[in-house]
Amino acid sequence: MCPDLFDRPNNRFRKLALLVRGGMVFFLPAMVAHSQIAIHDGSPLTIAHSTGTALSQPFTVTAGASVLVVALEDRGANLPEPATLTWNGQTLTRDVQTAYTPAVLRSVAIYHLYNPQPGTSNITGTLGAGVSDKWVTAYTLSGVETDVAPITGSVNTGGGTGGVTGLSVNVSGVTAGSWAAVSSVFSNLGTTTLSGTGGTATTVSDTSHATTAATAGHVAGLASGTVTFSNTFVPNVGVGPQKSNLAVAVFTPSSIDTVYKPQRFGIKFLGNTTDPVTTTAGAVPAAGWNNIANGSFTTGSILSSDGQASATLTISGSGGDNTWRSGVYPDGGNFSLVYGYQDAGRGAPATNVISGLTASAYDVYLYTAGETIRPNSATDYLSNYTINGTTYYTSSKDGRSALWNLVEGTTVSTNSNAYPSALVPGHYIRINKVVPVGGAITVAANTDNLSYRSPLNGIQLVQRGNAPQILNHPLDHRLYTGGTAQLHVEAQSANPMSYRWRKNGVELVDGAYISGATTSSLTISGLVLGDTGDYDVVATTDYGSATSEPAHLDVVTMTQADAAFEAWLATFKRVDERGATFITESIDDRYWAWAWQQAFMHWTVTDAWNRTHSPDHKRLIYALQNTFLKQEGNTLTWQNWNDDIQWEVIALSKGYPITGNPLARATAIHAWNAVMERGWDDTFGGGIWQKMPVGNSKTVLSNCPQIIGGMELYKITGDYTYVTKCEMIYAWVRENIFIRTPEQAINGLQAGQLIEGIAYLNDAEENGQTRLISNNVYNSGLFVQAGCLLYEVTGNQQYLDDATQAANYMVNRQPIMDANNVNNGYFGAEQLVRGVALLAGLNGNKLWPTYWPWMRAQCAAAWAMRRTDLDITRNRWTSATPTGIDLKALETHSAFLVQQLTPVVLPTPVDWTNKLTGTVIGTTGSYNNNAGRTRAAALDGNVATFFDAPAANENGAWVGYDLGAAGARKISAIRYYPRAGFPERMRGGVFQGANQANFSDAVTLYRIAITPSVGVYHLMPVTSAQTFRYVRYLSPDGSWGNVAEVEFYAPAELPPPGPDAPGNLQARRNTTSSVISWAPVAGAASYKVKRSTTGGGPWQVVGTNVTSPSYTDSVADPGSRYFYVVSGVSDGAVEGADSTAVEAVDAYRAWVISQGWAADSAAAAFDGDEDGDGIRNGTEYAVPGGLKIGPPEGTNVLLTADVRADDLLSIVLLKSGDLVSWTPLPAMQVIEPSDAAPGFRRLSLTDPTNAEDHRGFYRLRVKR
Repeated sequence: MCPDLFDRPNNRFRKLALLVRGGMVFFLPAMVAHSQIAIHDGSPLTIAHSTGTALSQPFTVTAGASVLVVALEDRGANLPEPATLTWNGQTLTRDVQTAYTPAVLRSVAIYHLYNPQPGTSNITGTLGAGVSDKWVTAYTLSGVETDVAPITGSVNTGGGTGGVTGLSVNVSGVTAGSWAAVSSVFSNLGTTTLSGTGGTATTVSDTSHATTAATAGHVAGLASGTVTFSNTFVPNVGVGPQKSNLAVAVFTPSSIDTVYKPQRFGIKFLGNTTDPVTTTAGAVPAAGWNNIANGSFTTGSILSSDGQASATLTISGSGGDNTWRSGVYPDGGNFSLVYGYQDAGRGAPATNVISGLTASAYDVYLYTAGETIRPNSATDYLSNYTINGTTYYTSSKDGRSALWNLVEGTTVSTNSNAYPSALVPGHYIRINKVVPVGGAITVAANTDNLSYRSPLNGIQLVQRGNAPQILNHPLDHRLYTGGTAQLHVEAQSANPMSYRWRKNGVELVDGAYISGATTSSLTISGLVLGDTGDYDVVATTDYGSATSEPAHLDVVTMTQADAAFEAWLATFKRVDERGATFITESIDDRYWAWAWQQAFMHWTVTDAWNRTHSPDHKRLIYALQNTFLKQEGNTLTWQNWNDDIQWEVIALSKGYPITGNPLARATAIHAWNAVMERGWDDTFGGGIWQKMPVGNSKTVLSNCPQIIGGMELYKITGDYTYVTKCEMIYAWVRENIFIRTPEQAINGLQAGQLIEGIAYLNDAEENGQTRLISNNVYNSGLFVQAGCLLYEVTGNQQYLDDATQAANYMVNRQPIMDANNVNNGYFGAEQLVRGVALLAGLNGNKLWPTYWPWMRAQCAAAWAMRRTDLDITRNRWTSATPTGIDLKALETHSAFLVQQLTPVVLPTPVDWTNKLTGTVIGTTGSYNNNAGRTRAAALDGNVATFFDAPAANENGAWVGYDLGAAGARKISAIRYYPRAGFPERMRGGVFQGANQANFSDAVTLYRIAITPSVGVYHLMPVTSAQTFRYVRYLSPDGSWGNVAEVEFYAPAELPPPGPDAPGNLQARRNTTSSVISWAPVAGAASYKVKRSTTGGGPWQVVGTNVTSPSYTDSVADPGSRYFYVVSGVSDGAVEGADSTAVEAVDAYRAWVISQGWAADSAAAAFDGDEDGDGIRNGTEYAVPGGLKIGPPEGTNVLLTADVRADDLLSIVLLKSGDLVSWTPLPAMQVIEPSDAAPGFRRLSLTDPTNAEDHRGFYRLRVKR
């Protein structure tokens, strides 16, 4: 981090004073401020006199005099009015004003002015009313580095009529070596002296006026303890009453003997001849320095930011001819800022010499002007800087590699801004401990005889102070259990520093897993989930402490998605010797992959960050983006292929909300518009050419990415022109490339398919046009994404229907992604899974249940087929990725992307049907009292209005609802719409729920992590199970509550559940009807009986308001099969779930089914023999125990049989004497009671043979 341009060392300053009135002593509290002691610098004191209200007295401030103190005594007939004093146009601060009226009115006021420029000017002002004399005494001080705390005045009045008369003021607790400013005014003339115990007084008096005289001075070298200050004067005897007063201000130093004052020479000049020179970098330039912008400046004096030291800046060299302007290009620049730019030719050096330096060493900060390649030029040689003759920053010689890394020295960060731009803290090159040569440091540019230009925004020299200063704070991390965390702080001081690391405010100590707790680098090994927390470090010297900003460490368990991503990065991410971060071509080829491939994979890394929100991944995206812009330039239109540029537009625009890099945004806008301008024409009815110059083809690849990029630009700019143009492109694609109806599906094409595009036959216009036929996965995926993005903004159902049709076509075609089955070569799967995931998440995850199984199948296959030594998978997920071969980064990134896009658990559709309302609460008022921008505007359903809090509520503004004492609800979702033009003001905002009106028990429901897209609603699910009475949106600091719309949703209010499904359902059928019965269920007032001819429905209600647990259904077709379900209906007419379906069968069919036989086969018929045992099925069914003959009773034979209780059965008992002729016997009779099994009845018959020697045979004939 760049040191603050106005920071100061943490030194202590104390002023002691007391007030004496009429013999009573009032102790005034000691006042502490961060400053060093103010010491009178020995310059002449000035005393001025006036008898009116106007004052104008020349006063000189010498170089290095940083504080001016003025004491005013006003003697008049009326109480003084507050006086306003100025010097050189600067208003003095009044610290104290006192008034006394013992006999004659007396008053004293003490003022100060911090850090004036040196020179001579009049002290002017309006003094208190009255006709008597007014006196002003002025001092110049040195050694005060910060603004002094309010000066406390001590005053006493008194006097006499003769002899030596004086007053005194006692100040206790004075430290040895303190200094005091003392002034005294006395009436009727006389002579006076001023003194302080142990000190040496220097005074000046004015006795030239008729009735009053004044003496002012300072007393230095005071003794410790109590010091008495006094004035002694010899009155003019016999001339009226003798009166005088005495005012004292004591400055007591801290115990620090030697205080080191940092000096900062910051130089910043804005971009053109009319802009004034600013001093925001800490410089105080002489008049006329705006000439540096047009090359006429050569030398001038500057002051350090503390005003305590001066130096001289001298510029020279032909490189200062600042004539080139770049305002016509999208970087929006002007021209040279500080000497260090030349555009006329190589070998034109520019030199900046800062001389007159007194410190032994300085840290030098060079504020670069950002990207240094000229638009539309790939041949420029780039930046070269030297410090005192040593090269610290050099250019690449290939024309497209700008600012990479220091060859020597150290870089903290480099400027990523478009050139030339304002001085931005954090974008600089830092070279530590540069030793002046002969009191001078020389910063030169373009000294290598190669560079054309080396722009600088500013140069800053920083001499280290005694107190610590944090230069680079520890970074946030998201790391995995079992891993190692390393946190580092960079601090500097002129003195030795100690460190103490803390977690959540508790100091850490070294142990088994922690090391470096008292050093600048903390290491935590063997990470566990409990290591999650906020870590900071306190750096300390004898002169003070500085605490770093907290770094949040998030420790998580590594998932499959994490493992896939980290493995891919470990294989293909590279940081080279220049500090450039990029993706390599392949495992073996470690050089820069093609620009369009870089963009492809940057896009995928961005998708991964959307899952992890890892600060490490965020820094990676910034590094990839920054390197890409430096490598490829900031116009991109040097490329002939429009689709290549479009991938780059998408990657930059999707990365911009994460990085906030303005050059990424500007480059994407410029490139998209350039493609639109050069690529679209009326050939083939419209569309964008894939390659320039025109004449080849217009394809999905050159049109759908333009839609995707345009919609992403709409999200970050709010410019609806992008949407309008994207709809025009989509209409052409839909008409010419998308096969949407069966009528279009000719020559083997299918509805839902995307052809490749349209082209001239053999690339010749005279040959006419032809359709390019292919079936690429990436074409379908890009079209799905285009439709989803347009639907998301416009709500046009056609876009959603088209996207769904195209997704379903390719998903059904690709059960598992396989490059051999489609023409996607070594890439393309990423576009389809990206499109499917986008489609699934629309309308609050409504379609995830449809596509989640397919996405999970892709995840499983891609991981299972990985190359296990590297955990990477090629773009063919139906076979194992072989080892021992070179693989490209591009052909493996789809496999890790699908893991990032697919939730491990099926997402629950967001419940946002029940929108909440209540009493509007939040920050009251509005900016400039605009009645249309109060908090109610964020809850009015109108996206064109917005909440804009009053200026005083820049931080902490909020808006929400009180749902009422009885209205506490669980929140299922929130929805918000950013204010147009200011989406970044929602970044870091939180939605909260609470049950205390002051939100002291607030629970965070959702936090906005990145700049949200403009022009669209953002719907976010909420997982908290708590209920809340109060809900709100709390905006981040610096945003004034800006939001267009905020909505809160509760879960849908479901009706009470109906009765449980009935159990034990049975259905028996005879020739005319079916009888259905079931077990009663609690809560059922009645039942519905439903019938179908299949076991899965559809169901026809055949019985309603059935109050008993049985029902008889008269059926019309005895030959058909019928199935039944039953549901219960409550008193509130709420129907419960259906029972399990059962088929209505007759008793015999039920028996056949129970035997496990095929109910409809011929062998299972009543007269068949399904089991082949020689016994008819009907006999086994009706009389499983057979016919029994009991013991004879005389001449009678007793015959019995247990027959199934089936009314359809006909049983006939037959008798034969020869097994040939059979005679029916009388009907058998039922025996009651009997011990027959359930479902059977016992029949019997006594056959009276009338013969003792009887021979006969019996059998049963069974029919049904």
